[in-house]
Amino acid sequence: MRRRPIFDIERKILIPFLLLGIISTVMFGVILYDTSRSTKLAKERNLAENNISLIEFDIDYSVRMGEVRQLREKYREIPQFHILIEDRDGTYIGGTPAGTGEVLYSSSDNQLGWKISYTVDQQVFTTELLHEQKYTVLAIIAQLILVLQASILIADNISTPIRRLSYACRTVSEQPQEPWDVDVEFTNRGDELGQLARVFQGMLRNLQRYTADLRREKNLNQTIVESLPLAVIAYDQDQNILLSNSRAQNLLAKTEYRHEGKPLSALLEECLENQKVFYDPIQLTDEENHRLDVELGVWRLMDENQKSWGVLCTVDDITYRKMMEEQAVQDEKLIYTGKLAAELAHEIRNPLAGIRVGVQVVERHLTQDNDRVLCETIVGEVDRINLLVENLCSLSRKRELKKDLIPVDELFEEILLLYSKIAENSHISLRCEAPKDVLLYADKSAMKQVLINLINNSIKAMKSGGEILMKADVQEDCVCLWIIDDGPGIAAERLGEGNRDGGMGLSIVSQLLRQNDAAFQIKSAPGQGTKARITFRR
Repeated sequence: MRRRPIFDIERKILIPFLLLGIISTVMFGVILYDTSRSTKLAKERNLAENNISLIEFDIDYSVRMGEVRQLREKYREIPQFHILIEDRDGTYIGGTPAGTGEVLYSSSDNQLGWKISYTVDQQVFTTELLHEQKYTVLAIIAQLILVLQASILIADNISTPIRRLSYACRTVSEQPQEPWDVDVEFTNRGDELGQLARVFQGMLRNLQRYTADLRREKNLNQTIVESLPLAVIAYDQDQNILLSNSRAQNLLAKTEYRHEGKPLSALLEECLENQKVFYDPIQLTDEENHRLDVELGVWRLMDENQKSWGVLCTVDDITYRKMMEEQAVQDEKLIYTGKLAAELAHEIRNPLAGIRVGVQVVERHLTQDNDRVLCETIVGEVDRINLLVENLCSLSRKRELKKDLIPVDELFEEILLLYSKIAENSHISLRCEAPKDVLLYADKSAMKQVLINLINNSIKAMKSGGEILMKADVQEDCVCLWIIDDGPGIAAERLGEGNRDGGMGLSIVSQLLRQNDAAFQIKSAPGQGTKARITFRR
């Protein structure tokens, strides 16, 4: 809790008022006391003059009557009250003893030359004076109480609105988002404090309206930045991050993806330090050779005086676009292959049919088992060549797709039902893993053909048995289907040719997936199995 200052506004107002009241009251009391004392002293002096005049008259009369000795005896017995009588030599005759009081008046204007003094005891004088002025003292005390009460009321009347306004200012400064209002009792005042309260009330309303506009504009800007399809990062002059949206945070968190050994954050720092701009897309890869293609943009942030105060960096994830561009190049090759296939198919199928029929006719006339086996082998090879021709013809056809929402788990179950027995005969375990409620927007028959071709290729390659896994997982912006086997794998150069075991199955798969707006990638190595990944953009 914050400690209040010793001299706050209330005390600063109260103390001067209180001091002025006390000083004026004390001065008034001093003046009254001095006046009363002077008046009492004047009365005592008059009394002294009268008493001394009577005594001197009596002395002069006694001298004329020859009664000096009786006079000395008479005044030796005078009561000891105020009057002090001494002879011409200063010998004490009677009355108040010398030194017991302050001489107020004295006279020696008589025939004997006696000195007659009128003395006053200051303690008694002061006590009598205060007793006479007791009501005046009570009035002064009452006036002091009234001055104190009036000072408190005046200080409170002035300081309460000021303190309230000060509290409002501190509250608005510490919690600008909280609504605040000035009390009506202050704004209705007709003095300068009421005018100040009304002006402050207007300032508060303008501030609250301006704050609401700023908050609304800030939320709008944050929503726009967060909704951008780009990763946005703003830096100040010291390369501290001022702002970043969720896409930027996700990309910067992928530290396993590197370009020339540097993660994306290091590449951005290099752009800021060396003012280097990457004009071409950058490809980052991880240890498993997964790729991440990005385009970087760098803009200087200027103020109204055209002075740079920061840098804005944008990162565009173009991995899917680059994959589609690469597939478009592959598609051009397939188009040419399809045209060639269409031309060759008609030329090859007729001779193949003739050869097959001829071999079957010859087989009927053979008696040796070895010759019959040879003829069956020839017919099988002819059928295989015919299948290759059919695949070539499929490349040249452009079929109409009927896209719909396909549950992935149901699609896997259908494939599992069709091929579980075939896989079992080849000593292969066929499994599927797919979360519920994952949907693909694609042509169902095309997807079945894609999965059948990939599984057929895996079964053919796994001569010694093994396991094939159909798997689906949902990532941030895509759905991935996996066909994973633990077979002998494929050499990198054969993957580059786009075939497997001499067939055109992968070319058909690639074509069908492109028609369904999906990306296709195979990772394999001899002795490490094969992973085929199909990526659908969400």
